[in-house]
Amino acid sequence: MTEKQMFDLLVAEGLSEYGAAALLGHFQAESGLNPRNLQNSYEKKLGFTDDTYTAAVDSGSYTGFVRDCAGYGLAQWTHRARKKGLLEFAQAAGKSVGDAAMQLKFALYELKGDYKDVFNALKTAVDIRAASDIVLTKYEMPADQSEPVKQKRAGYGREIYRRCSGKMAGGGITEAQARQKLVSVATQW
Repeated sequence: MTEKQMFDLLVAEGLSEYGAAALLGHFQAESGLNPRNLQNSYEKKLGFTDDTYTAAVDSGSYTGFVRDCAGYGLAQWTHRARKKGLLEFAQAAGKSVGDAAMQLKFALYELKGDYKDVFNALKTAVDIRAASDIVLTKYEMPADQSEPVKQKRAGYGREIYRRCSGKMAGGGITEAQARQKLVSVATQW
C-alpha cells in the first residue's frame, strides 16, 4: 500500500487531510510506514526479520506476539493489550497481521474507541503541528516527547501532506504553482 493510498484511506474514514498527514507522520517516525516492521532492537533478540516474524505470527508458529514487548507495525504497537487487539482484529478480518490497510483500520478502531479525543482532533485538524502533538502525547505516547521529537514528527507530517495533497501545509503553494506564477509574472514584465 502506497503512502498516498494510506492517506486517502484515512481521509475517506473521516480524518481531515491535516489529521491524516499528522498521523502518517508518526507512523513514518515509528516504522518508516512499513506495516511489517519488527522493532529493530528485537530482530536479533527474537531471531526474526520483519518478514519472518510476520509469517510466524500469521501461521501461529510464533505465539509470543502479544507478550514479547517488541514494537510492531505502522504504529510500533508494543503494549500487550494493544498488540492483542491488533492480532485479534487481523484474525477477525482474515488478514495478515502485517497488512497495511488492516493496521490503518485498527488504528482508526483504537482512535474511535479509547482515544476519541485524538480522533476528534484529527477529524477537525487544520494544523499539522497541533494534530501531530496530540498524536504524540495522547496516542503514540513514546518516552521521548521533547520539542525536537515534536518538530521532527510534525515535519514528517508536513512532507506527507505536501506529497499526498499536492498542497503546502499552512496555505502555501506547490512548487509547480510557484513556477507557473513566476513564468506568468516574467512574461507580463
